[in-house]
Amino acid sequence: MTLFSHPARPRASAAVLLASLVVAACLAAALAHGAIDALGDIVLAHDAYDDLVHDTRSAFAALAIAGALGGAIALVLGALQRRDGGAQLHATLRGAIPRHTTLALAAVVALALPMLVSIEALDCSLARQSTDLDALFGGSIALGLGVTTLVALALGSAMVGILRFLGGARLAVLRLVAALARLLRARDRADALHRARRIAVAKNERYTRSSDDRGPPILHHA
Repeated sequence: MTLFSHPARPRASAAVLLASLVVAACLAAALAHGAIDALGDIVLAHDAYDDLVHDTRSAFAALAIAGALGGAIALVLGALQRRDGGAQLHATLRGAIPRHTTLALAAVVALALPMLVSIEALDCSLARQSTDLDALFGGSIALGLGVTTLVALALGSAMVGILRFLGGARLAVLRLVAALARLLRARDRADALHRARRIAVAKNERYTRSSDDRGPPILHHA
């Protein structure tokens, strides 16, 4: 059963959808980790997350944001290399819309849970502390699973909404690519004009120096 609603460009669309789900899962794991840390202080007798410095969740979130930005830039740059890049970009985005939202959300949850455990395991490893399964979920498996699932469902829904919006915004995508293409062409023309001026100036300087080296013309009198 495929997750895609438009099979016109399956490979590119599959890559966009998969990357989007991974980004959502990374952000969900990082946010859920922070939420479990905060809630554990209230509902648990001992919050296992309080004993460690949690730099890993910030790294996860930063990695997800950087990956999303890098992927978006790569898609746009790829579209600018083609004559019909705007239409192809829109086709890719439209093909990345999940056919089954439930499966997409389940995938985000399934990815976020091991990511959450990985975040805490890395923190424990860096702090050289041993841990158990309860501690990996903040001191309560039920709390960890519940919070992570809710956060993953929320961010997964937001990501699906973004994909649906981009997949339906054909005119906006075409205008964006066209505007960027015009800017690049204008920059290329300006660079070409600048190079031509530099070449002309260099030729003029060489001619001036050669004229100075020859000196004034010698007059011969009869």
